[in-house]
Amino acid sequence: MASVNLLIIIITFLQILIFNTAYCNITNFPSTILIFGDSTVDTGNNNYIKTLAKGNYLPYGQDFPGHIPTGRFSNGKLVPDFIASALGIKAEAVPPFLDPNLSDDQLLSGVSFASGGSGFDDLTTLVSKAITVYKQIKLFRDYIRRIKGIVGEEKAKKIISGSLVVISAGANDFIFSFYDIPTRRLEFSVGGYQDFLLDRLQSFVKELYELGCRKVIIVGLPPIGCLPIQMTSKFKNLLNRKCFEDQNSDAQSYNLKLSKLIGQLQPSLLSSKIIFADIYQPMIDMIDHPHEYDLPQFHCRARSSNGFWIDSTVDTGNNNYIETLIKGNYLPYGQDFPGHIPTGRFSNGKLVPDFIASALGIKAEAVAPFLDPNLSDDQLLSGVNFASSGSGFDDLTTLASKSIPVSKQIKLFRDYIRKIKGIVGEEKAKKIISGSLVVISAGTNDFIFSFYDIPTRRLEFSVGGYQDFLLDRLRSFVKELYELGCRKVIIAGLPPIGCLPIQMTLKFENPLYRKCLEDQNSDAQSYNLKLSNLIGQLQPSLPCSRIIFANIYQPLIDMINHPHEYGKPTNLFPSNYEDDIVNCDCAFDRLLTLFRTLF
Repeated sequence: MASVNLLIIIITFLQILIFNTAYCNITNFPSTILIFGDSTVDTGNNNYIKTLAKGNYLPYGQDFPGHIPTGRFSNGKLVPDFIASALGIKAEAVPPFLDPNLSDDQLLSGVSFASGGSGFDDLTTLVSKAITVYKQIKLFRDYIRRIKGIVGEEKAKKIISGSLVVISAGANDFIFSFYDIPTRRLEFSVGGYQDFLLDRLQSFVKELYELGCRKVIIVGLPPIGCLPIQMTSKFKNLLNRKCFEDQNSDAQSYNLKLSKLIGQLQPSLLSSKIIFADIYQPMIDMIDHPHEYDLPQFHCRARSSNGFWIDSTVDTGNNNYIETLIKGNYLPYGQDFPGHIPTGRFSNGKLVPDFIASALGIKAEAVAPFLDPNLSDDQLLSGVNFASSGSGFDDLTTLASKSIPVSKQIKLFRDYIRKIKGIVGEEKAKKIISGSLVVISAGTNDFIFSFYDIPTRRLEFSVGGYQDFLLDRLRSFVKELYELGCRKVIIAGLPPIGCLPIQMTLKFENPLYRKCLEDQNSDAQSYNLKLSNLIGQLQPSLPCSRIIFANIYQPLIDMINHPHEYGKPTNLFPSNYEDDIVNCDCAFDRLLTLFRTLF
């Protein structure tokens, strides 16, 4: 019902504002729709490029016809799909231009050039590798050439001039280039950055006009401060989140400038009709009065001894308590955890550290994150977790995610020592630390986000050189733990990185035909060999220590190659093995045996 109400508003808006009352008859409705922008209007182009921003997996698409993920960042259709269908342009949905199987009819009735993660500022796509707005104009030129080949030059011109053009972008620019990753804030004030974006938008519209477009809707910014990504990264408790009024105010002032810009721009573009679509007010009204739109009240705006390091494989919830883009505190995370609640673990249930601590009798249930402000003395004394999803040995890895790097996790550990000294005294605290089981699991994010997918470190290191760089930082980390009293340490090696879903998805367009990247797997194996050798050299220099290399590569690759031996169906591998590994009883038995026999 909510979508129907919203759609009626949108269609009425289009009829009145785009075509005016003089044009409001069915013969003057556009027969083609052309979409530019970001994830709000990307109907699947990101499926066909190498980008971190993908929507081609469930639960995306669960309410789409056929219940399949299409690349739309939605459970079903997007607003452009509804508009195109309601105006009679499309029978069902707007296809992405990069779909290699487009028919002539699909091309002639319009496509989407949008890309999830995009914006007017090219810097915004530096990490996501989405298609910038300016590159979308290049796709549009290709589109024009293709329809000229189908219907000829004259008819193609008529199609373009009669098309309904929708532009929806800008929110990602503020989120990823100004607020959360403050790169542009170093050179612009809020007002200056607004003007910078609007200048690029103006150039974009003029270029569309030169290419023949005449009917354009430009969508304003939403209430950015009420977007879940913004509230989640700032507030630790999901139930106490509230909108950021300063960011909402910035969006409103941007929209005011945009409206004025359009008023100045249209007279200079003869025969054009350019409309500002204010989505801010309808959206803020939905947030403040959800029942009027048949929406549930989500409270989004209502209220102004062991140790585990380092990344998401062992983070039991620390990222809940820091300002980071990487959060696991929402469903479907935690759907199989006791109580069926998201805890911050990047898993449907418990993590391997939880099972280990429980099986060894250290914890009754699960390992708590150190940053939980409600930890009891018993929880502290039996051990906590300092890990942070998105982290690694290389501080550069956490630059965008704002996770807690290894160098800062050691500071948390020092705080932990001070706390337990306050509970049991210095001597007993020393015994607790020296008798603790310390587990270190990191390195994968470093290769993925600082070397392979975002090749920053590749500019200064070879693969071998980067391996040595990371291992040198690991060596320093272990020595510092030793100086603080730790004696029993397990260091997990790298998994088959080339078989991780994120890597295969980036490389292969069709998720049904993905395969492991053997060069990355080979890099992981050579790193593990170096790590094993390093531990052999390191332990003799640290008296009374017991440092063990845990080779997780071989068990994981064995699960991928022989899934039935681990109770998993073949069709889940290799694409989904990472999500289900904690449920493999036989694999866990092997791991538990390792922990019991090593100490």
